[in-house]
Parts: sequence; C-alpha cells; structure tokens
Amino acid sequence: MTALFDTASQAKVQHYLTAPEAGPRLLFFSGGSAINGMSQQLKAFSHNTMHLLTTFDSGGSSAALRDAFAMPAVGDLRNRLLALANEETDKYLPIYNLFSLRLTQTDNANTLLTVLSDIASGSHPLASTLPAEIRSIVRLQLDAVLQKLPATFDLEGASIGNLILAGSFLNGGACLDSALALCSKLLDVRGTIQSVVDDVGHLGAELDDGRVLIGQHLLTGKESSPLTAPIKRVFLSKAMDYFEPGAFVINSKSREMINIADLICYPPGSFYSSLIANLLSSGVSTAIAENPCRKVFVPNLGSDPEQIGMDLSRLMQVLLTHLQQDGEQKLPVASVLNYLVLDTTHGRYPFDMDFGLLESLGIQVVDLPLVTAGSAPYYDDHRLACALLSLV
Repeated sequence: MTALFDTASQAKVQHYLTAPEAGPRLLFFSGGSAINGMSQQLKAFSHNTMHLLTTFDSGGSSAALRDAFAMPAVGDLRNRLLALANEETDKYLPIYNLFSLRLTQTDNANTLLTVLSDIASGSHPLASTLPAEIRSIVRLQLDAVLQKLPATFDLEGASIGNLILAGSFLNGGACLDSALALCSKLLDVRGTIQSVVDDVGHLGAELDDGRVLIGQHLLTGKESSPLTAPIKRVFLSKAMDYFEPGAFVINSKSREMINIADLICYPPGSFYSSLIANLLSSGVSTAIAENPCRKVFVPNLGSDPEQIGMDLSRLMQVLLTHLQQDGEQKLPVASVLNYLVLDTTHGRYPFDMDFGLLESLGIQVVDLPLVTAGSAPYYDDHRLACALLSLV
C-alpha cells in the first residue's frame, strides 16, 4: 500500500499545471454530480479529460424533456458541461450563468413561458449580456424548444441549460453528439463529454426479494423511497412501463475515447445508476480491456442507497462481473482493473476493507490521505484529482 505521494509523483502533477492544454487524457465512467467538484479541479491540470456519462435518468426535469421530445436524459450532461466550462473570462461567464439558471417554482405557467420567451428573444437580463454571436445561437435552440413544447409541459424549476441542450438535440436531427459539441463550444468546455451509447433507454433492476423496478429514479433513493432489498442485477430497457430489450451498443466516439485514454477511472458516485449503468452496453468492457493503460476504482465514502446490503467483497464482485463479461467473452481482471484508491485512515466506508481479496485478484491498493477536515466525510476534490494524475 502506498502511504503518501512520492517526490516524483508530486513533480509530475506540478508539471501538468504548466501546460494544461497538453495535459493527460483521464477518462471517467460516471453520471450525476459526485465528481463535478473534482472535474473542476482537473481543469487546472488538463483540458483533455474525457467523461462518459449515462443518459438513463428518469426523474426531475430531464424526465419531462424525455417525455416531450423522445430524447436521452441531459441533466447529468449539463452538470458536467458546467463543471468543465470556462467561467473565468468575460466572454463565457454570461453563457455559464444562463446555462446554470433554473426557472422559479413559484410563478404560474404563463409567467414561466414569458420568461423563457424573453430569454429566447434576448430581452431577459441574463440573455442580453451574451455576446451577439452566442445570443444568436442560444435563440435558435430555444426557439426550437418553444415551437415544439407541448402545451401541458410544466416549466416549474426547468433548467435553461437542459432546454438549450434539448433545442440543440432537435436542431441537430435528434443527434446528442451534435448537441454536446455545440454546447461544449458555447461554454468553452475544458474536456470532452460524451454518452456511452446513442440509444434512448432506461435503467432497471431486479432486487433480491424478487421485485423488478424499471426507471432510474426508483433506484437512487432521491425521488422515491430508498430500496429495502439489495439489487440482484441491473439491465437496460427501451421502455420504462415494461421491459423491452434493446441492442445497446457502445458508439464509435466513446470507443475511440476509451482507446486513447491515459488512465481509466471508475469514480465515486451512485454505484449502479452512475457507474455500472455505463458498463452494461455491448463493447464497453472489451474497449477497456484493449487499452493497456491503468484502470482505477475509487469507492464511495459514506452511504449509497444503491449499495444496500453490499460489503467490499460483493461490491468488487459486481464491478468485476460487469467489467470482465462482454457478451460471451470473459476478460482477465488485469485488463480491466488494476488499482483501488482510498483513504483507510480518514475515510468512512460502509464496508470493511478485505485486502486479502484484493491481493488475490491482483488489484493494488493505493492508500492516501484523501479526506481532509474541510472535505469530510467526502474526498477532498483537489487531493483526489492529484492522486489520479499521479497514477498516469
């Protein structure tokens, strides 16, 4: 186990600060907001980080947009765009602020529609500060939304960033890639954000007690009651009201990103809906195994409602099952996972650390002081970023 950063690792990390535009290509399989803070820290070291996110969210404003426009969930994508955006210059700060805006939850429907129309026309205070070129692009996207918005659509609490992404999706021929490319350019994003698959789908789970739930919002313990039985297996479905199998296959851009990564990280976040959901599509594990770079797992601190009834042995078993199995192919552990990064001194883990199991699997433990007084009970974003950079 490694107790501290060595001098060579510290020097390497400091070097990245001198030229972040040429920084390493760290790739993350994630979703939600758990690593947004670390992503912000990484911008100082590298503008080349790559983020593969799930688009299966079935709750909140993302769900309303999915229903209205038959599109993937974009809320997590918006959050990561903002985490990696250039909010430091006068040119990009206004669009950053607009992307971050949510409509109020207290105004009536007509007032909310008027506010959205004012933003689209450029007369809203936040929109009027946008550079003319950016204002014109935003107007195009929001006009597309306004033209196709169902009369019953509830704008209470709607995210303007989500609506701009939705308009970009509609204007781009229902192509999420083009929407992400456009919004990344608008925000001058310091990295690449991509969905693993192009298919629109939903996350489902079979529980140990026999129940089957379809819809990510039913699993996370945020919009529905927390699970009362452990998850036995998870799967993807084309429909949410009933199970409809689909050919979920990694898209070519995601495969290429995995192929060129300098380090692959399975980071903290909701275990099934953020991490495992990314690994369910055909071709993902094979692409990971084909890249000889280091692969790192950083387990959650504290309590994750999705990890009910799971100790370290079960956690590692589930992760490795999805990493090693790709169709009929069984991949070696060494090709998909090499390191477990944690802080056994300061971290509050919901399970005991079975180091004997890890050693038998050939997984090296990197034990570092990653939790600080200011970050407890969670990882310090800066320290975790530096730890991952040191492993490149």
